[in-house]
Amino acid sequence: MDWMIILGTVTAFITIYSQLSSGVKNTIDIYYKIKEEKEKSRS
Repeated sequence: MDWMIILGTVTAFITIYSQLSSGVKNTIDIYYKIKEEKEKSRS
C-alpha cells in the first residue's frame, strides 16, 4: 500500500515540475522576443 502513495506523490511532483519548467521557459521566450523587438525598433 505504501508504494502506491509514494508512486502517486512522485507522479504528482513530476507533473507539477514539468508544468513549472515549461511555464518558466515560456516566460523566458516571451522576454527575449520583447527584448529583440525593442532592439530592432531602435536601430
